[in-house]
Amino acid sequence: RTPLLKNREFRLALASAIDRQSNLQARFRPGSSSTDHAPLNGPFLVNTWAYNPSVPQYSTSQAKTHLANAGKENPGQLMKLQLIYPDNDTEAAAACSDIKRSWQSLGVELDLIAVNADSFVDRVMKQHAFELAYWRHDFKDESYWLSPLFNPADAKPGGMNFMGYVPGEDLEKLFTRIDEHKMFRTIQKASHD
Repeated sequence: RTPLLKNREFRLALASAIDRQSNLQARFRPGSSSTDHAPLNGPFLVNTWAYNPSVPQYSTSQAKTHLANAGKENPGQLMKLQLIYPDNDTEAAAACSDIKRSWQSLGVELDLIAVNADSFVDRVMKQHAFELAYWRHDFKDESYWLSPLFNPADAKPGGMNFMGYVPGEDLEKLFTRIDEHKMFRTIQKASHD
């Protein structure tokens, strides 16, 4: 829904600019346990059947390359986004501040907006009234099914596709392959792809 975020390379630049290890260590690892809260390189939890270990982790060193590939490396161009988060979550507020600092190095201005916790889920899931949201996705079960989050027919307010993302033909084919097969290796390969 946000024109700036339609550019895949720009999204990769934003994702790469965040120093996940440092942020997790500072904000979410009690007692400095490095095994808590593994950084993700995609939608699936580390060490699950759907996780693809061959996909490289995001790297802060790649952020500017992705930005250049996006055609957004223009010092005069204003790149401004809004990020909402629940106002009762101090860890989320601190993490959002870390993200804001990370993105400043790319020339992206980020407005942090604390949203009343009672209306936060409604704003994201029902109203779709946000550019970026500090969001946690919990899977219903170990099938790790993502298709509803990308269903173009469900992108209207109240629909499960709260990001408004319209997948390309390749992603649609992968979802169809997962849906039509029962052989685990085929489903796992399609999930990795």
